[in-house]
Amino acid sequence: MRLLLEPSDAFLFNQINNGNAISLAFAKGFGWAGELNVRYIFEKAFTGARGEGYPIERAEPQQRNAAILSEVKAAVCKDVVASLKAIDQELVKQAVGSAQFQECFFANCQDTEIAEYVRTLID
Repeated sequence: MRLLLEPSDAFLFNQINNGNAISLAFAKGFGWAGELNVRYIFEKAFTGARGEGYPIERAEPQQRNAAILSEVKAAVCKDVVASLKAIDQELVKQAVGSAQFQECFFANCQDTEIAEYVRTLID
């Protein structure tokens, strides 16, 4: 869900996030011609091509990233280790690969199963 205050917010929500649920602020910006603002918000939010990315020259990498995030979302509806194993392992290795992450993670991790899994990725 995304708060939309003006039509440009709605357009970007449609193009970048491929959104489908909006929230409007009660009485915010709805003085003179407020009904036009609401109409234009709905037009931009729910019409035209969706999820194509913005600006146009960034459309392909944004769509590729959206596909990656969709895979991650589908994978994380499980326990943590199962979720991490369901994600592209190269992506997870990259996420846990830095020395700064490892120092902080191993100093504070309280779940031995997760710690052991991360160790298998970095060894």
